[in-house]
Amino acid sequence: MLDMFRRNWWTFAVQGVAAVIFGILTIIWPGTSLRVMIALFGAFAVVTGVMLAAASFDAARRRLHWGSLLAAGVLGVVVGLVTWFWPGLTALAVLYLVVAWALVTGVLYIVASLEFRDVIQHAWLLTLAGVLSVALAVVLAVDPRSGILSLVWVVGIYAVIGGISALTFAFRLRGQQQSVSSTASRLAHST
Repeated sequence: MLDMFRRNWWTFAVQGVAAVIFGILTIIWPGTSLRVMIALFGAFAVVTGVMLAAASFDAARRRLHWGSLLAAGVLGVVVGLVTWFWPGLTALAVLYLVVAWALVTGVLYIVASLEFRDVIQHAWLLTLAGVLSVALAVVLAVDPRSGILSLVWVVGIYAVIGGISALTFAFRLRGQQQSVSSTASRLAHST
């Protein structure tokens, strides 16, 4: 697995760059970021709902089970409309999704850093990203009402710090990969 990480170090670098850019844009435009996230989610729910409803009619024509497709489609359209007409309710739901995501991601990063601490130099950077993610989840879960707009700021800051950590980790992996490659090359030429 470590060899796979070394070969694909660039994926961590891409993730880091994307996180830093996302974080900076979120910090610069927090209100806009929240509205855009909510509007995009609403559009996604409506489009998915319409597509599922259409699929249910096709399934009914073919005499297949269509009820669950229609129910999921109607639910998607309703959720999308609720998102557009009551964005505050949607913001709270998004907040709880972010809490769950941050908690799971943080725990996974911490576990990964413990598994690789003996083989990857500076694996503590993954621990840092994991602790920040868990801290984000706790802060948002403790005070969700005031945390909705703060969520955007915290997510932005988290994304910047997490992105820098991912970039640093990527370049450490790249350094190890280059070291392994040059050692393999020297051994191949000496035999």
